[in-house]
Amino acid sequence: MTTTLNLPDDLATAVKQRAAQGGHDVAVEVVELLRKGLAVAENPHDATPDALHQHALNIQTDPLTGLPVIISPPQAPIHSMTVDQILALEQSTLEDEDLERARLPLRH
Repeated sequence: MTTTLNLPDDLATAVKQRAAQGGHDVAVEVVELLRKGLAVAENPHDATPDALHQHALNIQTDPLTGLPVIISPPQAPIHSMTVDQILALEQSTLEDEDLERARLPLRH
């Protein structure tokens, strides 16, 4: 089906940015976002306004520290990882960032 959507400028910009980050076109991004939104709505306990807001943002600010907090869905891999696995992933990411800054090849 082909359709035309009239999106607010801020929403259209956000969708375009997500599509560019994912390396695909805007239409693919819109379809994926619609699928995610419908999946959330199909789970009644997840369909509250707060839950929908969390899924839409993915990043919130901790009111006590002011630091960003990444909100992940319950099925995200992070929920099944051990502390050691998380720390190893963090270390690997930091090393990759250092290599990129030094313009050296990444180790994989």
